[in-house]
Amino acid sequence: AGDVFRIELTRRGESGMFEYDLKWERLVDEKQSQAATHQKYSIVGSWDNWETAKEMEFDGTCYKYIITLGLRNEESFQILLDGLRERTLHPDRANATPYTIHVLQGPSISAHGLNWTVGRDGGSTGSKYEVRLNLTKRGHPKSVDWVKLPN
Repeated sequence: AGDVFRIELTRRGESGMFEYDLKWERLVDEKQSQAATHQKYSIVGSWDNWETAKEMEFDGTCYKYIITLGLRNEESFQILLDGLRERTLHPDRANATPYTIHVLQGPSISAHGLNWTVGRDGGSTGSKYEVRLNLTKRGHPKSVDWVKLPN
């Protein structure tokens, strides 16, 4: 990441006698570049029957969202890039957790049934969890995990 420039090198002449002209123009400064690299991620899940995508908050290193467990004592979810169901991030298996081996996949068009499931660690109705989408140094999705928040 950093400033973005357009660089133009022009060569004129013939028979081995060349003249060069170099021009450059700043297109985007570093702050604009960093803001542009951050995608928007939303979370959708079983707590409202997969109806409403809720935007996740970016804290500078990862995207976060707090969920509250319902009557089943667990909730399943997927993450949407730009809020689009056609760009779903998901595990490679059903009911994945940070404690089971799985691979983050996507964005995918179809990922029905491939969800992360929170609460299998002894969660109960009303328990709150902070779900985190962790990123690589280049800002790409790396992993999903969560922590149980104190009551």
